[in-house]
Amino acid sequence: MKLTCAPEHIVYILSDKSNVTFVGISGNIKLLFDEQKNSFSKLIYFEKFSDKDKAFRRKRDLDKIDESKRLRIVKNKNPELLNLIFTIYGN
Repeated sequence: MKLTCAPEHIVYILSDKSNVTFVGISGNIKLLFDEQKNSFSKLIYFEKFSDKDKAFRRKRDLDKIDESKRLRIVKNKNPELLNLIFTIYGN
């Protein structure tokens, strides 16, 4: 019998060197980050969802708020704005 995992939808925020943020959603954030790393230097925030609709609602909510409020949300969980990419996939 083959075990399957529920699909994972990750809402994320990337930032560049000036802390300008980009909100997105992906099932494979490592691949996306590899593609985006020329524009954005680090993954500073993420939330995992098994429900696709909840993930899209969360992304929409994060898109609607201004940059300063978005950064406050990020700093609540990641005060030093560290790159969190390895916390998802390890080294």
